[in-house]
Amino acid sequence: MEFNENVIYEPDCFAIRRMPAHSDHGYYATGKEADGVESSFLTSLNGRWKFAYANNLAEVIEGFYRKDYDSSNWDEIMVPSSIQLFGYDKLQYVNSQYPWDGKEAVCGKEIPKKYNPVAMYVHSFSVTGEMLKDRLSLRFDGVESAMALWVNGRFAGYSEDSFTPAEFDITELVCEGENKLAAEVFHFCTGSILESQDFFRMSGIFRDVTLRRMPAHHIYDLKVSQQFQDNLTEAVLKLQWKGVPEQEDQPAQENWQEKELVGAGADTCCKLHIFLYDDKKECVVKTETAYTEAEIELKIKAPKLWSAEEPNLYTLYIEVTDSDDTVTEVIKQRIGFRHFAMENGIMCLNGKRIVFRGVNRHELSCDHGRSVTKKEILHDLLIMKQNNINAVRTSHYPNQSYFYELCDELGLYVIDEANLESHADCFLATVGKAPMSETIPGSKAEWRENVLDRANSMYQRDKNHACILLWSCGNESCGGSNLYEMSEFFRKNDSERLVHYEGITFDDTYPDTSDVKSFMYAPAEKLRKYLSEGEASTNEKTKPVISCEYMHSMGNSTGGMDEYIRLTEEEPRYQGGFIWDFIDQSFYLANEKGERYLAYGGDFGDRPNDGTFCGNGLLYADRKVTPKMQEVKFQYQSVKLLPEETKVIVKNENLFISLKNYVLKVVVATKDGVCAENTYELHTAPQEEEAIDISSLSKGLKIAGEFTVTASLLTKEDTAWAKAGYELAFGQYAGKKEAPEEVIREAEDFELVDGLMNIGVRAGNIKMLFAKEGGGLTSYQVEEKEFIVSVPRPNFWRAPTDNDKGSGMPLRCGCWKTASMYAKAMPAELKETKDGAEISYVYRLFDVAENIPGNECRVTYGIRKDGALTIHMEYEADEKIKTHEMPEFGMLLRIPEQYDKVTYYGYGPEENYWDRRQGSRLGKFHFSVKENLSEYLAPQESGGRSGVREAVIEDENGYGLRISAEEMDLSALPYTPHELENARHLYELPDSEYTILRPSLHQMGVGGDDSWLSKPHPQYRMEQPGKYEFTFTLKGGKKLETDK
Repeated sequence: MEFNENVIYEPDCFAIRRMPAHSDHGYYATGKEADGVESSFLTSLNGRWKFAYANNLAEVIEGFYRKDYDSSNWDEIMVPSSIQLFGYDKLQYVNSQYPWDGKEAVCGKEIPKKYNPVAMYVHSFSVTGEMLKDRLSLRFDGVESAMALWVNGRFAGYSEDSFTPAEFDITELVCEGENKLAAEVFHFCTGSILESQDFFRMSGIFRDVTLRRMPAHHIYDLKVSQQFQDNLTEAVLKLQWKGVPEQEDQPAQENWQEKELVGAGADTCCKLHIFLYDDKKECVVKTETAYTEAEIELKIKAPKLWSAEEPNLYTLYIEVTDSDDTVTEVIKQRIGFRHFAMENGIMCLNGKRIVFRGVNRHELSCDHGRSVTKKEILHDLLIMKQNNINAVRTSHYPNQSYFYELCDELGLYVIDEANLESHADCFLATVGKAPMSETIPGSKAEWRENVLDRANSMYQRDKNHACILLWSCGNESCGGSNLYEMSEFFRKNDSERLVHYEGITFDDTYPDTSDVKSFMYAPAEKLRKYLSEGEASTNEKTKPVISCEYMHSMGNSTGGMDEYIRLTEEEPRYQGGFIWDFIDQSFYLANEKGERYLAYGGDFGDRPNDGTFCGNGLLYADRKVTPKMQEVKFQYQSVKLLPEETKVIVKNENLFISLKNYVLKVVVATKDGVCAENTYELHTAPQEEEAIDISSLSKGLKIAGEFTVTASLLTKEDTAWAKAGYELAFGQYAGKKEAPEEVIREAEDFELVDGLMNIGVRAGNIKMLFAKEGGGLTSYQVEEKEFIVSVPRPNFWRAPTDNDKGSGMPLRCGCWKTASMYAKAMPAELKETKDGAEISYVYRLFDVAENIPGNECRVTYGIRKDGALTIHMEYEADEKIKTHEMPEFGMLLRIPEQYDKVTYYGYGPEENYWDRRQGSRLGKFHFSVKENLSEYLAPQESGGRSGVREAVIEDENGYGLRISAEEMDLSALPYTPHELENARHLYELPDSEYTILRPSLHQMGVGGDDSWLSKPHPQYRMEQPGKYEFTFTLKGGKKLETDK
């Protein structure tokens, strides 16, 4: 048959001659090969292919697929890859809009015609005479977004759905020797309307391509299912298999799972020899059956159950033998026994209420695009395990099979999501700009088979993975009968999992589409109200509740997470959530100087675009961990450690494992270092708590002032995801002992000079100068070394974060920026005191009547006779001045750049903020000012530390400043907030010659409920009118850490 390119415009034509979807089990020629890595039945066609590009269908090279067409002078491209990474077309990032919007007049089910790039691929592969004895297929694991295939000039098939395999029987199309493969890949097809995810739009053959040889009596599809008896102490393992289907032009999608694929022409003497081994390689089942039986049930006594905590896996081998007892193939399949079900409205795994401590994850690489490597996938999942993440939602499409294999092995729960999102279409309906009845796929008949095919393709490939607990019908596609039928398809074929779909929040015409009530970005308080006040409709009252997306971690974010965690502890029906999201979506570009940087929407010349909205990761795009992960790791701890002075309460919230494989390490410390430490054995049972006596640890210690008791849970031995001694959880207690008052060593030659225009101070080797009319401290010298570049000023501003911009903070609070930059200082007021002197300045903040109290901020420098300055700020707002919350209340000091080594005693080690510091610990930490700016896609407030008691900022020779307070927030960066705010990328920041210090009473929280509306929670804001006072001490010198 000939291929008609017009099929890309028809939603009900999405596959031609494509083989039925099937399980992703491995099959091998021998048992030895099965225990290796590669199968001799599979030949990888990955590598360099011939390539040509067309802007649209009209420019496609006619007949390029013919066997006699010469493509030798074409360019070459790597397969797998996305063509945009090789300079064809352009990368485009959009979220809730179609990529062609505004470029071409299209609507409804239409796609553009002028802008629809086409990629043409040509590749040759060899077939031996031996291979021709078997059935042969070509399998493409991922092609975006549609593909037509020819082999030796003859049409082999067509397929849509970018993220599930397309496999074609080419047995009748190949010959011995060299064969020509030609593929035409379309950037857009009608299926693209269903692939409107929040991601970069790309195209090409981006996953593996494999030539597959299927021997006689091949097991084409394998289904592994389980039933449990006697309180999970016995399982019935059911195996069902199918042979290779007969080729059809276009199988009926809804019947593929019903087709009888074993029996026709099968050799009744063909046998299956079945072996099941446990994790210790002991055989627990050994049996055989006829190939034609198509199924068998096996009883397993006392199976070791699978969970994320203890991912016990069995290995199934099936040897297929012919009538001569010759092994024709060996099937290898990993099996996890686990029971997941709804019990009294609660999701339970192996009989226990489960809580998802999850993340959403796009499968993307800044180096390889959608062609994420196995190394990168492993890297991601190890980071999840190391940071107490126990669940992943495959947002918003099926991932590579290797991802699920690793989740099985390492222990991660998965919501497997179908490749379905009509976000652009759904968005218009949810904001009232289009009727809900017009959404796609909705209840439209022409889309029914298309979406059911997507459900089937995902289910058939992934059905044997223990890690998958829920199937998801897709994302942000509103409701309708088509989505409901998808959910019913999953229920009909799989009784061992539940079905998830959040979109019915906006269209509940078919509320039973989802077995769980799923929210996106509902604040914890709204969730609490929903659960406690009976807001649920009648059919939802028995449903468990999850947040399929929450904690929108865009830029400097993820504040207030503890409120959601408390909800999982207080409301049984709330069973956790999935942070948005795991990794930034970004690609490298080079600026005019040739410097590489991570770029975002708009940087590629892509229009339309959604800017930095792709930067929501707990990991940067280069897969380095962001400071946000520190909080996530703590909040997701399944073991709570509650230390006191004499004991540590250990709460084991795990469902299945005791703590026998961990040790408890306890450290008593002050700001001067460790006082004592010890380790303790643990035996805490799951869901139990234990008190560990540590009274002997601090016995006899002479501690003065503040001290901490830090308890850490460490791995005893190496695990699959961490080395021995890795800290998985911690808790900390901070206490105070009586301490002697600080002795101030007054300088013998203290001198105060009240000049005409300036006030001078000398205290030993320290000199200061204050301008009477200039607004403050103009000079602070130690041994003639100058520390002050410009007069310190009150600061009320921070560089807006992505969340700030989304909530409108710059507009709402902009008066505080102008007050920070342009406040007018009144003349100095000098007062001598017994301790030295006080110099006060009043700053007029706003252009209003001068006698309104809320227009004044007073800064008083208390000059001590040892050369220290005690700086006191006070501000009281007045209702007559209408202002919104104050972003920050502190001072900004500009000092020379050589003072860039910071040692501080406060919360760390990573960046932390008022609403994101529970995962930090009190201690002494170090950082470099130049390296303190976090690498968020767009420069913004970052690098802050909270709860700081003392910080020393030094040069390489030990000269510096000590800043101390009872407790303060501290920023130390090379840039002012205004410089950060003015740059769109990190490379645009100016070369700095300064260190900018910002000690403050508080900086408002960073928020994280969402990045487009919500402010930080009220308890983390400095609302107006309000009264604020802040005091800190500054002193210069050398070796200040030892000069107390």
